[in-house]
Amino acid sequence: MIVWTWRWKDDDGIRYTERFYDDGSKHVTEYHPDFVWDYRVTKDGKKLAEVHMPKFGDLDDK
Repeated sequence: MIVWTWRWKDDDGIRYTERFYDDGSKHVTEYHPDFVWDYRVTKDGKKLAEVHMPKFGDLDDK
């Protein structure tokens, strides 16, 4: 279960969402200009289940 969520932006404009769970782990989403990076961090500090997705702009053919 999610205990709390923290959202912030660094000096380079990269936005982060960190969701902290009651088992001591957290899920992090990094919103970069060209891609989104999701990963889970265990309470021991190991990264699990990394997902790297490109950001798609307007997909309409104009």
